[in-house]
Amino acid sequence: MKILIIHSINGTIIGHRENTDLYGALVRMPSNFRLMRTENPKIEQWKLLGQYAYPTNIRKYLNDRGFNNVDNRLIEFIVGCVRQSEAYFTAAENSPLDISPLLSYYGTVNLLAAAYVMVTGCKPEIKTHGMRLLPLDDKDTKIADAKVKPINPQYGALQLFCNALSGNCQMGGVPWTVEEILGSIPDLKKIFESCYPNAITYTIPVETLRKQRVIFERIDPKELARYNKPEDVFKIIIGLSSAYLEPQYSGQMEYIVLHRKIGGNEIGIYSIFGQKYLQVAHLKNNKLLNPSDLIVMFMGLFAFGYLSRYYPEIWNPFVRSDETGEKLVVEGFLQICQRYLPNLVLGLIYGERVQFINESEKILDISSLEKTHGPSRLYEALEVRLPDSETLDEY
Repeated sequence: MKILIIHSINGTIIGHRENTDLYGALVRMPSNFRLMRTENPKIEQWKLLGQYAYPTNIRKYLNDRGFNNVDNRLIEFIVGCVRQSEAYFTAAENSPLDISPLLSYYGTVNLLAAAYVMVTGCKPEIKTHGMRLLPLDDKDTKIADAKVKPINPQYGALQLFCNALSGNCQMGGVPWTVEEILGSIPDLKKIFESCYPNAITYTIPVETLRKQRVIFERIDPKELARYNKPEDVFKIIIGLSSAYLEPQYSGQMEYIVLHRKIGGNEIGIYSIFGQKYLQVAHLKNNKLLNPSDLIVMFMGLFAFGYLSRYYPEIWNPFVRSDETGEKLVVEGFLQICQRYLPNLVLGLIYGERVQFINESEKILDISSLEKTHGPSRLYEALEVRLPDSETLDEY
């Protein structure tokens, strides 16, 4: 694993904490993980995405990934998508709830279209949204009762984006309630559970710990209270058995402990602040579906954008006079999309998870690592390449 230490305001920094056991930090960090220090992540992520609003940078990016002789029109397609996306997101942030979901949705369509080209090297053949908002009926008492039905998998944006950006997850044609969508967003978990006390959540927070040289994870059983039994949840977490040994239950069910398998796959998603969550799959037409949080946000923005645009008789009263607190959930969802959706796309472009932090640089104490593992292990861990004439003492 390569650890890069850069002393610049926008640089990547890993293992920067004072008095950190660096070897332990190296063990905890996944290999496709990048920390970036900034005072304003929202501005910084658009600065980084803005690099791909310039044809020269896009061509280099595509060439580096084996996409040669790219047509100029394809380059301009990416440029236009990135520029329009930022404009839509900026407009949405400065707009009232009456129209901000629609603007955020337009911005997301553009950004995902640009990411699609950068990942596949070709333009998506999009002819429809790939989703339909089913009409609300008299039994629907809240906005979260609205349903999004995936359609047109060949030319619909939803399935095309799933194919390229979400592990080829096949969405099928079974409707999703907005409640299911909102319950799949990690950063929305607390306010979601407060507003919808009987609803199922589809994310489980996981705490990662290290005891000496052993790294393990644990789950608070309270997080599974909305399910009948923990075993029921673990059966519908895709990839759990290939990533972990059998879950262990501590005395008096204080925690559920998960030990990683040697060479096991990395599963789970992360919140804005880097908290890991396991995804609970959705059962649709007897199949377990696990779209990425990026796709889930896309579906949610479509639902709210469509409601605000084509159902003003429902949306406007909700915006003006909601008495249930559901408006707070919707606003929270939109704020999360504003902050995190471009962040997730940036991770797709980089090929690694990008985590922004707001911390000042501190001295990294490597004394304990030198004593424990020796100079050779220190260099191996840090991958610091010094001239042959330099020694550890000089360093």
